Parts: sequence; structure tokens; C-alpha cells
Amino acid sequence: MSRFVTSVASGWTPERAFAYMSDFSNAREWDPSVVAARSLDPGPARLGAAFDLTVAMGDRRLALHYVITELTGVTVELLAETRWLRSRDRITVTEEPGGCRVTYDARLTLRGIARPLSPLLSSSFRRTATAALVSLRRILSAP
Repeated sequence: MSRFVTSVASGWTPERAFAYMSDFSNAREWDPSVVAARSLDPGPARLGAAFDLTVAMGDRRLALHYVITELTGVTVELLAETRWLRSRDRITVTEEPGGCRVTYDARLTLRGIARPLSPLLSSSFRRTATAALVSLRRILSAP
């Protein structure tokens, strides 16, 4: 399993940040590995809502179908599973003086016969996640 956890302070209201982050089609704006993203269930986030993302992995493209598996007023968890991969993204937004803090916890697990390749995935995943963090900080710091 590869895991990346980060926390970003923002001047946004918690409600605005939560609405933005729970609409996972917005990942196209802040994750450079996401080449396409769309919501299959327009409107506010709700349990069971789905998103289709296409992620670049080198020269290859991987289609991921994410579903919201947990939704509270401050936390959204999304899960995508393929035959060889499981991606679980948990986003928590907490109020802070002058805004909020967005905590992002991403776990990527190879499955089946791909599992032995996990060490190779970790370094690539960390590079991709770090690039996404830079973009996410830029977006969440905008007025």
C-alpha cells in the first residue's frame, strides 16, 4: 500500500472548501495526473454519488470510477476499485481561525498479481501526490 497524507490551510470557509473538495470532478483542477474528470451525479455531494476520472500513468491512461462511501459534514471518503488497484481518498475539512484546514489522506493499493509491484508504485505515487499538493495549495489559497 502507498499512502500520502497532507494538510493544507485555507482562508476559505469550511463549507466552501468542503463543497469544492467533495465534488471530485474538481480533481482535474488540482491534480496534474488527472486528465479528465466528470461527475455522474450533478448537484451537492451525497452518499453513493459517482465520478469518473482518467488518470495519466506515464504513457498510459487509467479509468477510475470513484464512489462516495462516507459523507459527513466535515469528511468525504471516495473509493475506486479496478481488478488491479484500489484507491481510497479521505478528505476532512475542519474550521480554523480565519478559514479552515483541508486534510487529504490517499491510499493506493495494488491488488491480485500486481501486488508485488507495490514498492515501484510508492515512489511514483509520492511524486504525483506532491505535485497535486502544490496545485491544491495554490487553489485553496485563492480568494
